[in-house]
Amino acid sequence: MSIEQDILDIIQARVTAAFPEFEGRVKQSGHFPTVPAEWPCARVRMPDVSVSSPDGGRPGIRPQTRSGIVLISIIHDARSDDTDAVQRAITERIETALLADPYLTGADGKHRASDLKIAGSHADPVSNRGTVVAVRQLMLSVTWRTRENHPGVPMHA
Repeated sequence: MSIEQDILDIIQARVTAAFPEFEGRVKQSGHFPTVPAEWPCARVRMPDVSVSSPDGGRPGIRPQTRSGIVLISIIHDARSDDTDAVQRAITERIETALLADPYLTGADGKHRASDLKIAGSHADPVSNRGTVVAVRQLMLSVTWRTRENHPGVPMHA
């Protein structure tokens, strides 16, 4: 298993725990359901990861800093006048749940990240075949350190 997958699994578990009313509809996917029966729900993914290595040192074992952007998309019905307020409240609950442990400690007690920060959010209603869907994306910046020869193992684990 990769550290990226561990990070996504921990984030998904924390969002699921923070929102029992989502009834298991927190998934790792870029697919946004447009069927009202599937709302409210959340989607978690990490579409971008950058890697930097210092110059010099012995190739293959140099430390690397990996930084990813995690997108948590909150999806629900947008026909209500309080849609923006509901989405802000959901986002705040997610931030609180995640930043209670910014090191994303796994069940084994080991840290998966060296830093987790809120990077911003964005909201837009989306219309699909007459259905208006509210989508708010919470962006998180997550950083972890590895070695070149062990990209799936955090140095701080």
